[in-house]
Amino acid sequence: MAAPVHPAAASAPPFLGRDAELADLISTWRGGLSSGRFLLVRGEGGIGKTALIDAAVAQAPKERRVLRGAADAMDHRRAFGVLLDALGPVLTEQDRQVAAEQNEHITGERLLSLLDGMAGEPTVLILEDLHWADDASLHLLTRLARTLGQLPVVVVAALRPQARHEVAPALDRLLGELDNRGLLHAFDLGPLPESSCIAIAEGLTGAPIGETFAQYTAAAGGNPLFLTEMVRSLLRDGAVTVDENRAELRDAPLGPSPSLATVMMRHLSRLTPATRELLTTAALLGTRFPAVQLRLVTGRTMRDLVPLLREALAAGFLAEIDESTLGFRHELIQHVLLHDLPAAVRAELHHDVALKLEGAGVPAATVAGHVLRAPSVGEDLPWLQRLAQRTAASAPATAVELWGRVVQGTDPSEPLHVAAVAGLARTALSGGRVHQAYELASAALPHADEPEVAAVLRSIRVRSLVMQHRHAASQRLAQEYAASDALEPAERAAHLAFAGWPTMLLGDMDEALRLAAEGAASAAVGGNPVAEVNALTLQGLILNGRGDLDDAVRVLTRAVELAERHPSVATIETFPHAVLAVALADVDRIDESAAMIRRGLQLSAQLGLRTGILATHAMAAEARSHNSNLADIATELQAHAALLGQMDIGLDPPVLALRARVIALQHGSEAALEVAGLVDPIASRRVWSSRGSALI
Repeated sequence: MAAPVHPAAASAPPFLGRDAELADLISTWRGGLSSGRFLLVRGEGGIGKTALIDAAVAQAPKERRVLRGAADAMDHRRAFGVLLDALGPVLTEQDRQVAAEQNEHITGERLLSLLDGMAGEPTVLILEDLHWADDASLHLLTRLARTLGQLPVVVVAALRPQARHEVAPALDRLLGELDNRGLLHAFDLGPLPESSCIAIAEGLTGAPIGETFAQYTAAAGGNPLFLTEMVRSLLRDGAVTVDENRAELRDAPLGPSPSLATVMMRHLSRLTPATRELLTTAALLGTRFPAVQLRLVTGRTMRDLVPLLREALAAGFLAEIDESTLGFRHELIQHVLLHDLPAAVRAELHHDVALKLEGAGVPAATVAGHVLRAPSVGEDLPWLQRLAQRTAASAPATAVELWGRVVQGTDPSEPLHVAAVAGLARTALSGGRVHQAYELASAALPHADEPEVAAVLRSIRVRSLVMQHRHAASQRLAQEYAASDALEPAERAAHLAFAGWPTMLLGDMDEALRLAAEGAASAAVGGNPVAEVNALTLQGLILNGRGDLDDAVRVLTRAVELAERHPSVATIETFPHAVLAVALADVDRIDESAAMIRRGLQLSAQLGLRTGILATHAMAAEARSHNSNLADIATELQAHAALLGQMDIGLDPPVLALRARVIALQHGSEAALEVAGLVDPIASRRVWSSRGSALI
């Protein structure tokens, strides 16, 4: 007599039909024991990418360390999210604290140092769902590509195929860099063959399957996840019987073949309503999420949630990731749950989640991730403005999205609109997008009625012109503002102090020094520490270039002390720490110089001033030229070049000259000719030292 077959406990789909791919992956993998490589496993969702990687890990040499992380669509705005996840086991408490404070540059440098330091221990770094990876992680992996070939590190990444226009630019650059260096090895997973699909179905039913059953399962298209869920759904429905050692369908299902979403929803329908509701809420949080956030957004105690979580875990929808994190067994489950909701409802739920998370003190970047998944209405715009201000340093891309929403929802003459454009311009300038910064500031300035906002916009215009190497235009504009009776004395002092910078860059050192001294005095009287720091930094730079080393150190020390008492983007825009580091190196105070470089990098990172990081690397190379080996100097110049590639700032002659000098010493004078030919001497070269520009 035929007996119904019931499903076994939920587990991952069986690993079958990938012997050739597994052998190829392992062979390439083992080739990275002595030199690194990047293995890319591509395939549609549920096709078996993770199963293939797991099978390869099981056969990895025991002495090889395995680190693993996964990107998440809900978390793609968190800087270095996938790398922090993967490198968690080797992070120190200090590393975690830096990451928690979201100092993007410091975190990135620490992660790169960890990766570069793996030379002594063969490592496999697995990164799943790379298509969801954040830009910061992708940029860091691109930097890693330059040294990966010398490291015993194999990076294995899982990626869904994407149309060309859907590929994130940062991901495209990463794959292009790896391919150019011969480090990229791609493995494309297609549908399983029919024999493997039948074997999976027979493994689930415990018996050979009949012809009708085999024809029905062909609807899975060779996707093992879809096939497994389809067969399990049939078993749960009691639609499969075994007669004479053969599994067959009781009745051939009518209608079109089911989709994976349909199968998943039928599975979900067997859960209690409370558990289904909990899973929908969890899906809003991401593929992986902290358990505490689930408690916060549901407003229930963990004791109340435990029975529901147990049901979801037992049914195979959720899995425990680590001691504080839960996740969906497969991202397609989360996708099905989310898209079962109407888009408008889903957006409002994200809005509710954002409000609850902000009320609980969750970091602004996480809150913003939910806000940006819902349409913005007028009453939300001040909230978005505040979130943008709070994320500008730690997550500038998120801040730009938030300010963009504010700009779209307001008229150009509204104060909120002008403040948002000022935020966009400030972020563009700090990030090295100097042409964009100038255009934004110029467009918003005529509508700026609030004095503080107008002052910021004027400052951005003057500084962005210098960074475009439009020194004469910057000088004229700064002098115009400095002479304007319409401006407050403190702001006039700031422009007077800054006017010395383009003057110096045009070669008139005497006039620049006069402006610097006058600006410093005026700023001190007017109580403007920003202007005083800028003027003192310029004064110290010129004194150092002229050989007045003791006076230079004294003046620059005063500038740094002021900047430390009044830390802000504005007070460190002329990079007083880096300029002092060079002066200290000139008087052989090498340890103090190195400490000043570290502090300059740290402060620039904390405040989100990427141009400060750029300039500090350039000056660190000059400072290290006094006593470091060529490799250390080259490392600073490489870090400078990596950042410069993301900006629209031109190289100054001193940086080009130093780069040419290093290349000549490392590879010979012929190799340096191309870079040396780019050096464009400025006027009054006799009074311009090789290190004479503090402005990138």
